[in-house]
Amino acid sequence: FATSTLAAGPHTITLSVTDVDGATCTDDITYIVGSPPSVTIAEPIADVRYYAGALVELSGTAIDAEDEEEDITIEWSSSLGDDLSEVDTSVNSDGGFAGFTVLSEGEHALVVTATDTTGLTSEDTVIITVGGENNVPTCEITNPASGDTVPSGSIIFNGTASDEDEPDDGLAVSFRTEGTDGGEGVALGETTPDSSGAVLFTTSSLEAGTHIVWMEVTDEAGATCSRSIVLNVGSAPSVSITSPEAGTIINEGEALTFAGLVSDEEDSATDIIVEWSSSIAGTLGPSTPSAIGLVDITVEDLVAGTHTITLTATDTDGESASAPLDIVVTGLPSAPVVDVTP
Repeated sequence: FATSTLAAGPHTITLSVTDVDGATCTDDITYIVGSPPSVTIAEPIADVRYYAGALVELSGTAIDAEDEEEDITIEWSSSLGDDLSEVDTSVNSDGGFAGFTVLSEGEHALVVTATDTTGLTSEDTVIITVGGENNVPTCEITNPASGDTVPSGSIIFNGTASDEDEPDDGLAVSFRTEGTDGGEGVALGETTPDSSGAVLFTTSSLEAGTHIVWMEVTDEAGATCSRSIVLNVGSAPSVSITSPEAGTIINEGEALTFAGLVSDEEDSATDIIVEWSSSIAGTLGPSTPSAIGLVDITVEDLVAGTHTITLTATDTDGESASAPLDIVVTGLPSAPVVDVTP
């Protein structure tokens, strides 16, 4: 007698024999019908690009109702006949298994087979395409140019990134500085190119000084392109009003000379643009710094009131700084009015 109708699980099988006189003999046994293990592929994934010569992960999960997971046997095969016998197929106590291999170029139907201790099996399949060897991405920093000097604050970097094997906007782009004198560099941040490969990155993390800035582009296979520039980050000028003293009082129409001192770490003093202004009178005029940064202006038409005089210096990078000074201009007394009565 044979049957294929028994479901998985324990069964009590009864054999009953009856003779022509109706006498009956019975016997029972307990029989357990095993169930096959279940197996699921986690990696590789059908819609992911894979490359010849690059490691491909073969992993998944196998579960069995009757056996310990470690006792399940795993076997991989490929429709293209690649030898996968050396792939690690050991199963851990959670049912997980993972190994790595290199696959030939072409379309693979990868089959994983799980077998339990009773010989029952189950399968899972994934179809992937393995392309040619991965091409390294290309990249450039297009702005600023190496050696440029830029103002401190928000600095914009432009660049390009492209890859023959994947869309440009799938690339990962990071910016960092290179450490000097044994120090560590600073990670500035990450971005992604647009669909045309244009890279735009903005940072406010660069302090005044000279930096080596790196842009690194990484594709999905881990191949990278790196480019660097030397960038000078400028600082604002130093500005001070040296005379007169704060709170100086003069009469309306009286001439007063203002003097100051300007300097810049990157520019010579004579390249600095200087402007004087008043909170009441507005722009008073420019000054041309001397070689050591001395500036002055003489004003004689300030109206009565409390003036905040401001000295503003702007360097060739567009960085500016200012220094204020308050003075008081008093009004002249009005002429007396005399009435003569006869």
